Amino acid sequence: MVDSRLVSYIQEQLRNGHDASSIRGLLLQNNYPTKDIDAAFQAIGGVSKQQIHQLAGYIKQNTAKGYSGQQIQQFLIQQGYPQTAVNSAFQQAMKKPFVLPVKTLLITFLIILIITALGATVWFFMNIETTATLEPAFSISLDIDTLAPEDTLYINNDFTNFPQTRKYSITIYYTLNNKSQTRIDSWQISMGASDALLKNTKYVIPRTTTPGIYSVDATLNYGTLSRQASADFTVSVNEEEIAAAEVRSETTQKETPEQETEKPTTIEVVETTYESTVPGQDDYKNLANAKEIAPTDPATALQYCALISTQTKIDECYWNVAKLSGDKSYCEIIVADHTRDSCWIGFAFEQNDYTVCENIANPFLKQSCDQLKKVAELKAMQG
Repeated sequence: MVDSRLVSYIQEQLRNGHDASSIRGLLLQNNYPTKDIDAAFQAIGGVSKQQIHQLAGYIKQNTAKGYSGQQIQQFLIQQGYPQTAVNSAFQQAMKKPFVLPVKTLLITFLIILIITALGATVWFFMNIETTATLEPAFSISLDIDTLAPEDTLYINNDFTNFPQTRKYSITIYYTLNNKSQTRIDSWQISMGASDALLKNTKYVIPRTTTPGIYSVDATLNYGTLSRQASADFTVSVNEEEIAAAEVRSETTQKETPEQETEKPTTIEVVETTYESTVPGQDDYKNLANAKEIAPTDPATALQYCALISTQTKIDECYWNVAKLSGDKSYCEIIVADHTRDSCWIGFAFEQNDYTVCENIANPFLKQSCDQLKKVAELKAMQG
């Protein structure tokens, strides 16, 4: 018959975390018969799950050391562990962890990769714009390719794929070059973001122009976009050559009658206002005089600037007057956008005057100016 008091004692000790071996040893030391101890443990029916887990760990360690399962089992039973508990511990110790096969892992990875790629493709085609944005293009052409001195040269500006609502202004810088690519004259036109596109520029060939082949080179700037275009023409004093050129022009216009209906409504003509084309010695002298007296007498310096014949040199003169006099208001009278912006940002760089940032037309130069202003403010805060 099983001793109920012994059973209760063993259960209590197991609940308190003592292992079966220590409980058995203590009972043997107190002269409890081995058969009574075995019967009590058999009646309890095993040990706790935590102890079985510990036994499973013990079995794994000793199996790795080379002990056989039979040796480990005999030792545990000798230490007082019930057979059922030992069997449960062996089952847990010998259970192999689930490992996903490499082939299955690869297949799963490929499936996920394909699904992701398909999802990205669907998203791309659902969100892509239905109409591709075409790159803006610019070219020029001439109505007549042979003219006499003092004739008017009509330059056709061809704008392609420019947006109807523009973010930036458009500037076209023209240069007139001879056959050896020596610059004869230069001028520019500007169109604000809300202005209509100027389809024509009219230029009067100076009386002093010598006969020969010339080219009109045009550089268009729109934000960060820059485009170049060129067209050749001939200056001649031969009336037959000029007449033949006029006939060719009339024939071309008759072959494309649709252009005749467009010109009155879409073309604006911009005339250059220069009396002289090539900066002469007087221009350089006037510029030098303006620079010399600008620090002390900017008003008189401006009078020298007004005597210069080409607009690019006039703008250069105004820029120097503003810089040398330290009066930024002279930047306002500069015609060319890029020269005027350079004048403004010069005051930010050289005099730390960041109030000029708002006047800069080029968005990237304006951003640089604003960044300089922030750096200056941070330095001022740091003392």
